[in-house]
Amino acid sequence: MHIKAAVDARKESGSDIVIIARSDSRQAISIDEALWRVQAFADAGADVLFIDALASIEEMKAFCAVSPKVPKMVRCTLFFCLF
Repeated sequence: MHIKAAVDARKESGSDIVIIARSDSRQAISIDEALWRVQAFADAGADVLFIDALASIEEMKAFCAVSPKVPKMVRCTLFFCLF
């Protein structure tokens, strides 16, 4: 609901704000929960998706598969980012 509210406010104001939607649920709950949340963020209109603390290349690939046309951000903690 927060992302949708931000998207609506941006439209109403005519602003060019970029909405970055972040999920910290990877560590607290699971990668599946984090992927579900960022998909919901994309569906709500977020401009950039961010999952904190991905733990493997496989998780990175799964994240990149979510809404392929929406840019992604990550904070790599357990491996070197070679992207």
